Amino acid sequence: MIFLSRAVIGSGILHGLEALLGPLARAGMPPAQGVHAVYAVLTYATGFAAWEIPRTHRQPPATYAASWRREVAKLPPAEVPFLAGIPDELPEVAGEKQFELGLAALTAGLAITPGK
Repeated sequence: MIFLSRAVIGSGILHGLEALLGPLARAGMPPAQGVHAVYAVLTYATGFAAWEIPRTHRQPPATYAASWRREVAKLPPAEVPFLAGIPDELPEVAGEKQFELGLAALTAGLAITPGK
């Protein structure tokens, strides 16, 4: 939470960006596109961690899963027909599988397009 509440600008972040932009530039990504790609991944990972920690790391996984099932069960299936059919999938939205799915989609969208 401290990381999320403060601006992170300084020599450390600049050196980190430079280190990441080098390989991207060698792969054909212009620096301006590269810096946006790096920040897209950084903000995705940071936001996901901020979302995930209180849900899956500060309570047992079974408790988190039970809360999803309990809330879905409170509603008539006709109100939430899609969700009613996947109660065991809902707790996965804050897990490693979800992080990897989102990261893969994000990085595929950031594919190197020379000249842009």
